[in-house]
Amino acid sequence: MKIGVLGCKGRVGSLIVKELQGDGWPSLSLAGGTAHNPAAVKGDFFVTSHAEELFSKSDALIDFTLPDAIPVHAALAEKHKKILIVGTSGLSEAHEAML
Repeated sequence: MKIGVLGCKGRVGSLIVKELQGDGWPSLSLAGGTAHNPAAVKGDFFVTSHAEELFSKSDALIDFTLPDAIPVHAALAEKHKKILIVGTSGLSEAHEAML
């Protein structure tokens, strides 16, 4: 299963990338990640600033971005019929209802 990491440059997102690049999860692979500035991300994997590109390359996505990204990411998950795991903190009731 190919996993995309939304917010791959952040503290938790970068840890998830590291885990997926290791050999501890043989049935999972890193599809790539998103970052505001893809050029600033160190590593040899696909990185984009456009979430929809990552949704199209992934089987499931893990979101550690910001609450304001929830409407877009929830809509993309529905559009692309993808699993979306959200670890973002500070969600409002409205954000949770979108999910």
